[in-house]
Amino acid sequence: MPYVRSHGNQVVLVHGERDKLTGKVVQRKLFTLYSKVEAAAATGENNQADTRYFRQLLEEANPDIKFDWNSINRDIRQKMAELPDLYPVRQARSEGGFQKSLDEFMRQILLTDPQSSKSGQEILNKYAVDLMVLVKFIFTRLDQSHWHSRDTDEENLLADNDQFCWRYEVQGKEVPADIEDMAAELYESGDYDEAKRMFEILTRLFPTYAEGYNWLGLIDLKEEKPKEAVENFRKTVKYGRMLFPKRLVKSSYWNDHSTRPYIRGMKNLCVALIQAGRYKESLDICQQLERECGDAGDIAAPVLRAAAYLNLHYWELSFDTALERIDLFPSEGFIAGYAAYELNRERDAIELFLHAALNKPHTACMLMDRKEPKCLCNSEADDHNSGIELCRLLPRFWQMQSKQSRKFFKKLGEVPLVRELIDEAIDCTRNHSTLRGQEHSTNFKRWQELESRKFAEKKTPDILRQLNESMRRKVKVQQIED
Repeated sequence: MPYVRSHGNQVVLVHGERDKLTGKVVQRKLFTLYSKVEAAAATGENNQADTRYFRQLLEEANPDIKFDWNSINRDIRQKMAELPDLYPVRQARSEGGFQKSLDEFMRQILLTDPQSSKSGQEILNKYAVDLMVLVKFIFTRLDQSHWHSRDTDEENLLADNDQFCWRYEVQGKEVPADIEDMAAELYESGDYDEAKRMFEILTRLFPTYAEGYNWLGLIDLKEEKPKEAVENFRKTVKYGRMLFPKRLVKSSYWNDHSTRPYIRGMKNLCVALIQAGRYKESLDICQQLERECGDAGDIAAPVLRAAAYLNLHYWELSFDTALERIDLFPSEGFIAGYAAYELNRERDAIELFLHAALNKPHTACMLMDRKEPKCLCNSEADDHNSGIELCRLLPRFWQMQSKQSRKFFKKLGEVPLVRELIDEAIDCTRNHSTLRGQEHSTNFKRWQELESRKFAEKKTPDILRQLNESMRRKVKVQQIED
């Protein structure tokens, strides 16, 4: 429970916490009051709106802590006499402090003259990227069109009267949401260079910004730099763990947004380790996911583990593990199908591969050396991206895949019935967003039928027969030529 204590001529709101490494109880400072005027506002002496805003900021910043505001306000009033009447530095934080820093920065820019100083040229070239990003930040803050776009609810009315800069004091360690959105949009639009510059600056300004390291790791994976991605995802995990609220049960993981950077970091770390060829390390992370991340880990770990096993040529383990989550992730049928073939279970390989192919037809085209059709809707684009991610998860398998396996799955993709069903699955996907009425209903039912495991099982005997006939014809042709 937070309590109030004196610290020189300041009044500090602190909370006792047990250090995770030493086991000792340490005090964590939640907030510092510097003057009588500020303390009076915090306790609502003159205006109840001020104290509501003060409480709201602290509770939002510390959701795992329960505040006894009656006791806290009483203690603040008792210690108010120890405070100075005014504290100019704090009250001028948004004016005088900002002015001083801005003046010094502008002075440095003017004195760093590239026309008359070689060192000036070198400095400006070194920090050119940072300065260009800073220009973006400045224009974002000066764009007055955003200043009046907020809803005029009570929360924002309170924030408009933040005369003591409380929000800065409480949330000064967090990346502003609009800046994070700006950087994330650059990534989503495919502008990875610009996104990388911005996230690198943000993680430098906010060293514990877990999501920033996660974005940098994702960019590293896009640029095929898995070793660098591993390091960024390790930082995501490290700082993401610090965001966890206390006494959170594992069943609430992922539902609680504060756990998501940690879980995302763990999943992506596993992917990066696989792409870096560090498969046994990735299996350790899978184990950690299951042990520490509740349901979210139980769902993700088998998918990643199945890929690691396939790279290691642990066929039986890969097959069994892929089947664990095939109901949730039909694309696991691709991995199970590859493993089944190596186990001399051709019928299972066909059924599982077909089931996956009719759920992810674009991915199937990539894997079967068939020309992939153009993506015409979001579902097709997601399918295409899933195919790329799957290919990146199996680097050693592709490198070491046997000629017989390559030949089998390429021939499978050439079977007329398989080609017809994949084309139909693509048509159903496209029609889903364009058809209306009865046609939409009919298309949807057929789409569901194609994606079912039962349908793949039903079609497998026909596909196996066509595949064998194709193989026999090729053998006869070869014999005639010989």
